[in-house]
Amino acid sequence: MIGDYVTVIPSGMLIQVAAVHKRKVAYHTCTGRLSWVREELLRPNPVKQEILEKSGMKSYDNVVYFAKDEGNFLEISTIGGNVYWTINDWEYSLLKLNYVHELQHALKICGIKKEIEL
Repeated sequence: MIGDYVTVIPSGMLIQVAAVHKRKVAYHTCTGRLSWVREELLRPNPVKQEILEKSGMKSYDNVVYFAKDEGNFLEISTIGGNVYWTINDWEYSLLKLNYVHELQHALKICGIKKEIEL
């Protein structure tokens, strides 16, 4: 999805998707210039506690993070080494969150505008 952070292999370069077209994605190499890479060369980035903290999410007991914006919130919990998320009052809807782009999608679903720091 446009805006997602992914890693290109084998270089290990971190990119933010700027466009998607026929199994290729584009990213900005400089202002006004796109470079293209084949979809099969992309790998997701795992969600880590450091990413949540660097992105400005508040911690509560060092395991739960909240992002708030205009009444919406995203609760991210670490349970048994796995990361799960719930939105607003979906108390019993724990959805597993493995990768940074999934975190980005969860924030978008919640209507929360937050830049992820990697």
